[in-house]
Amino acid sequence: MQDIQRRILLQWEAQDRAKSYELELGNDPEFKKLMITKRLSGTSFNVDLTPGAYYYRIRAFDAVGRGGKWTPVQELNLNARP
Repeated sequence: MQDIQRRILLQWEAQDRAKSYELELGNDPEFKKLMITKRLSGTSFNVDLTPGAYYYRIRAFDAVGRGGKWTPVQELNLNARP
């Protein structure tokens, strides 16, 4: 039986003076093996994931490209559909 992918919308609050954001998504909270690393201009991102545990974090970049601190690591657990 094939795992069913689910479309997940990740959203975060806009930061003052942020011109872009960087998202990292992986299977471990240490981000040793990234699944996605993406630079984004907005405050949301859609991703298709199979059931399992995932971790993500986000940081903002200012107009001259300086990156801010990463957010605390967020855990996302997707259960299989019945």
